[in-house]
Amino acid sequence: MESQDELEQARNEVHRKIGRNMLLFQHLEILLKFIIANGKVSAPISQLKTVVDRQAKAIKNKTLGHALGVFIENFHNSFTNSESGHLDSTEIVVSYSLTIEHNPDNPSHHEARRNALAEILKQRNDLVHHLFLKIKPTSIESWREIGILP
Repeated sequence: MESQDELEQARNEVHRKIGRNMLLFQHLEILLKFIIANGKVSAPISQLKTVVDRQAKAIKNKTLGHALGVFIENFHNSFTNSESGHLDSTEIVVSYSLTIEHNPDNPSHHEARRNALAEILKQRNDLVHHLFLKIKPTSIESWREIGILP
């Protein structure tokens, strides 16, 4: 049976590790949403801020899973200009895009990247939604069984 001090120390260590991971997942989500909002833009210069703001607003409240799907779809393909009405503009049009290339000689590379991103999402969802269903918070051994404590 664990003493109250041992349980308190274990609880503090668990909170530290969970908190660190939650912050890392949140940082990843913020960066991903920034890339989605700013990574592909095509607009007359007078509308550039409006277009980027609209893209940021569209992704802001989406889930990490949704953001990862948008990222994979939009940044692992070649750039296509969805704003085709700019050619008649008398203004300067700014277009830029970020793409992630994969080796065409190794088609499994793209799939491996998708799988790695899916694993990140799975780990985040396990931490956020399922961790406390797997443990008994008042038992140090319970925390050890799921690998949080040595």
